[in-house]
Amino acid sequence: MKKIACILCLLQGAVLPLAPVFPQAGPGRFSIAVFGGPSLPLAPQLYRDYWKSAFGFGGEIRMRWNNRTAVSIGFSRQPFGLDEAAFKKDVDAVVDPLFRQMLDSDPTVASLRSQFPQMQIGWDNVYSGFGIQNTVWSLGISRCLGDPASPLVLSVTGGAGWYFQKMEDFGVETTVWFSEPTLGRSETTVNQNVEIEDTEEDDFGLNAGLALEWRMAKRLCLVIEGKYHFLFSENAATQNPPEGFEDWAREIERKSEGKVQMATFSAGLRFWL
Repeated sequence: MKKIACILCLLQGAVLPLAPVFPQAGPGRFSIAVFGGPSLPLAPQLYRDYWKSAFGFGGEIRMRWNNRTAVSIGFSRQPFGLDEAAFKKDVDAVVDPLFRQMLDSDPTVASLRSQFPQMQIGWDNVYSGFGIQNTVWSLGISRCLGDPASPLVLSVTGGAGWYFQKMEDFGVETTVWFSEPTLGRSETTVNQNVEIEDTEEDDFGLNAGLALEWRMAKRLCLVIEGKYHFLFSENAATQNPPEGFEDWAREIERKSEGKVQMATFSAGLRFWL
C-alpha cells in the first residue's frame, strides 16, 4: 500500500498544475486502447550486450480530465529476447578452455588419443530461452500539444508504475563430436534445461514519451507512441561463482552497474466509449 500511495501522490502532483481552476462542465469521456510493439533494452550494459528487442503488447483505460488532459491506468508486457550469438561468444570463451582442460585430463580420452593419434574432438553449445519478461502496471497522464479537435493530435505522456521482471528458463544443447580418418565421425548431443526459480523482481519506475493519435472515425483512433522507462532498481552482486568463472562473474557485475532503462514503441487502436 505504501508503494501505491507514493505513485498516487506523484501523479496528483503532476495532474493538478495541468487541470483547470474550475471544473469543466459535463462528465469525462472514457476510452479503451490496445497496442503492441517492440521494447528495446538501453541500460545497464549487460542488458544491451546480451538481450535484444522483442515484441510486446498491452492496453489501457483512459479518462479525459478536460479537453487537453487525460489520466489513465495501463498494463503492458514488454519482453527482451536473448541475443544467442552475443551470449554464446562470451560464454564459450569461458567454457571452452575449462572443457578442453577436462578432456585433456580424462584418462579415457588420453587412451583413445594414444590409439588414434589423428583423432579430433570438438563440441558446440547452443543456448536458448533466458529471456526477460517485463510486466508493467502504470498510472499515467497525457497532455495534448495542439488542437484537440484536430484529426491528428500530438500529446506528451508521462507516468509512474510498478515493473515486474522475471527471467525465463535457460536451455543448453551441447553436441560433442569425435572424428578419425579410419573410424569416421560420431557425435553425441545432450540437452539441459536450467529452471530459473524465484527470480521475479518488482521495481518502481517512471516513464515519459510522445503519442500521435489519428482519428479514423468518430469513436476510433490510431495511436502511435514511444516511451522511455527508468527503473530505480539495483542489481545484486554475484555470490560465490563456480570455480573458473570468477573473472567472468566480475565482468558481469561491472556490466550490471547502473539503473535499468528501456524504450518502448507501440501502435494500436483507441476506442472511445
